Amino acid sequence: MEQCHGRFSTSFGTSLLPGMYCMPIYTVPKPGSTEELRLVDHSAGPFSLNHMINHDSVTGFPLNNLTHLGKMLIQEHNTHPDASNGLIAWKSDIADAYQLCPMHPHWQIKQAVWIGGEYHIDRCNVIGSSASGAIFIAINSLIAWIAKNKRNVQRLASYVDNSFGLAWRDDEEVYSPYGRSFPSPQARLLHLWDELGVPHKERKQLSGSTLTIIGISVDLLILTKWPTHFPRMRKTN
Repeated sequence: MEQCHGRFSTSFGTSLLPGMYCMPIYTVPKPGSTEELRLVDHSAGPFSLNHMINHDSVTGFPLNNLTHLGKMLIQEHNTHPDASNGLIAWKSDIADAYQLCPMHPHWQIKQAVWIGGEYHIDRCNVIGSSASGAIFIAINSLIAWIAKNKRNVQRLASYVDNSFGLAWRDDEEVYSPYGRSFPSPQARLLHLWDELGVPHKERKQLSGSTLTIIGISVDLLILTKWPTHFPRMRKTN
């Protein structure tokens, strides 16, 4: 399937060429779990791929942060104090996020993979690299800028491959590829993604007065009781 999408090259034989690295692709148990798995990273050993990356250039991105959503909620309440219960939250996820980012050819030769007794090149950004998050965040930040400034998607925030925001309950727009209505800013974002060739799946496009965003349960209805505070949030298991 990776070859069909153009993400993996065809085989170039059973031997690496000069300058090439074969990177590991396998799963290991998540810390503290015997059932959940994650892909192995590329940090083991003194000559690992992650040791070749300048970490000062790819670190420092804030994660697990809903500060922007909280500010949006407070701003909307201050502007429309009697209409807080008309707000809903929405979120949209990008499919195959990291793999949308092609790597420079000089780095691609370090991403040889061994499959079925032959070598291939993974041409795309991969999970396990310490630079993967920074690369994708840079691209998605540009997409978010286009959404806000060229497609009028207001009250928009993002976290890696998650985009989320606020909308009024009665402000909907039909998104014909999925055959149903979505909050207008969410529908406009999906149309932009289609225009740019960004893939997404219907089951990951959600909205409601209570919604789980990046693992945090956000309850907008709490605004009607404590309107001067952030929405009540709790970490979900």
